[in-house]
Amino acid sequence: MATDSSGSEVDEVFQTPQGDALPVSKSPGRVSLISTILVLAIVAATLANSFSSSVSWLAGLAGGASLFLIVFQWRTIPRKLALTLLTILLAAVIGLPFTDHPLPAIERGIMIGALFVSLMASVSLIGACADRSRIIKRVGVDLLAQPSRQRYLSFNLTGHVFAAGLSIAGTGILCAMARAGLKTGSPLNELSPATEVRSIFSGIHRGFSTAICWSPMFGNMALLLAIYPGLDWLDVLPLGLVSALVLTLVGYGLNRMHTPPSRDSSEFECNAGATNTTNVLYSIIPVVGALFVFFGLVLVLRQLLSTSVPVAIIILAPITALTWASLEKFSAMPTTSITVVAHDAFQRFPSMASEAALFMSAGFASAVLASALPPTVVAAIAGSVQGNIAGGSLMLMSTIILLAFCGVHPVLTSLLLANTLTPLAMGIPTLVHFSAIITGWGIATAASPFTILSFIISRSANTTPFEVSLIWNGAYSIVGVLAMALILSGLAAVGAL
Repeated sequence: MATDSSGSEVDEVFQTPQGDALPVSKSPGRVSLISTILVLAIVAATLANSFSSSVSWLAGLAGGASLFLIVFQWRTIPRKLALTLLTILLAAVIGLPFTDHPLPAIERGIMIGALFVSLMASVSLIGACADRSRIIKRVGVDLLAQPSRQRYLSFNLTGHVFAAGLSIAGTGILCAMARAGLKTGSPLNELSPATEVRSIFSGIHRGFSTAICWSPMFGNMALLLAIYPGLDWLDVLPLGLVSALVLTLVGYGLNRMHTPPSRDSSEFECNAGATNTTNVLYSIIPVVGALFVFFGLVLVLRQLLSTSVPVAIIILAPITALTWASLEKFSAMPTTSITVVAHDAFQRFPSMASEAALFMSAGFASAVLASALPPTVVAAIAGSVQGNIAGGSLMLMSTIILLAFCGVHPVLTSLLLANTLTPLAMGIPTLVHFSAIITGWGIATAASPFTILSFIISRSANTTPFEVSLIWNGAYSIVGVLAMALILSGLAAVGAL
């Protein structure tokens, strides 16, 4: 593997260290400062809520801080997202009079949204360090040095690891590296440019969707665990890994079917492919090792504080960013790690306004609507698949994916289903219910043309979100849902759940 002491090769390929992997604030200095303080207030309220039973005033603090953050950053929120939010809030307000206990529902919804924003803000500090790291960029160089036919699986698995550790920030970083690297070309390109682009970016996209199924670094996992009080991350981890494996195999099989038959490769290409695969492994091992260490520390902290995994991540992520900043040498950054991380927070936290608007609205609306729906309607829907694990999981996943394709964000559908069509109402095991919703949410990120990830992938691949979601991932979504419904039913049948 080529050395990285000078970083010349990495800098040559990735000339813009910041790229567009992570959103940064473009607001005036005073507005950014106020917005950063508001995000810190949301984080403080979330942490206090996890160790206190005084929910009311903490929900007021989190809700008020979120409201002011949205007001200060309103111009940065996309208009389509703003319209969606207003629609969600209008539906929740209409349903509010039909709720028996509106105040607890509102408080619960606000704190669910605050948990997501807090987790994303903390993880974004690690993402900012990764965005500057030559170790991370070294991975991109070695991935693009592989022969074309090996790149799908390599980018898919690397995208999975990056997303599992850095959430959407990791996917954004990998997309920026792939886009920059493709411009330089490769002597080992065997596929057409269109096929090459589809193979790489669909692999990254699906890697993100599979990581959602198990990684605690995602707000998705935190939101759903907050609704299932009897479940912990370690309880859902094994089935989440099964879902990730199944979807990875489905994606790989479909990519093999789409890729044209291979021409005879020369001995040089075969040897180069083997060498470059070894380079990728050497590059990715430190990243995987760091991820295992981080998750291990999260579990230790969770045990020491008797708290949940998402809360442990919120506490540990800034400490990890400080450690990373002190170990890395950033020639263009301030000298102290505290200053580096504070600068990152000032740049990243104001851009959390969109997340705050979306997930606060979704948490609030799902809690209110779940309480407002007539029990007879819920019973009729749940009764149609009562005790049928395959049918129930298929219905949950399909509903999330179909509505996501029509423009309803998966967070609203997932939270609403988790709050209304409960495991007890449907007569299916809690683990199956949770797995079906989190898997459907993961697939929906690949199937919907309206998610942030689809926009990132389509922009990086120079295509449209509809081509990414429908053409590239349509079959992946259908086969993935059917495969997971059958596997969940089979595991339950043999008593594994």
